[in-house]
Amino acid sequence: MRRNAKRYIIAAYILACIMMFAGCSGNAALAQKEPQEGSTVYQLEGKCTAQVSEDQIVIYLHSNLLEGTAVNFCIDTYDGVELVSKVYAVSGETISATFDLDPSWKGKLVYASVVAAPSVGKQAENVTEAYGRYFQNIQGDCVIWNKSENIFMVQSDKITL
Repeated sequence: MRRNAKRYIIAAYILACIMMFAGCSGNAALAQKEPQEGSTVYQLEGKCTAQVSEDQIVIYLHSNLLEGTAVNFCIDTYDGVELVSKVYAVSGETISATFDLDPSWKGKLVYASVVAAPSVGKQAENVTEAYGRYFQNIQGDCVIWNKSENIFMVQSDKITL
């Protein structure tokens, strides 16, 4: 009886390994969503700059995003830890966000960034209609694709606080 139990365990282990390797061997690339048929494809451009004073940092977004696009202004450390962020709606070619500097950030190396994506805030109806539910109708050097949506992202140069 004990010998059969060992055989069943070994067989189950081998079967589990085969199933695991079979699942990993596929050519399952994530396909980027294509622009909606007949829709305008928007060529987006942008730039993020930051200005630091003794107690504040102002992040500027210069872009051609549609009015009302929800964007997330963020300050991240060099290792990717988010220090602070806030969502705003685009109004005009240049918008800005001001953040108070926390004394604990003194000496840290940071980046300012601005992101627009379907998952950022509540996108205005005109933005979703134009850019698509997954922002599939946008392209440009500042546009990247993750597993489910296009993301518009611009980042400043390194900033030492």
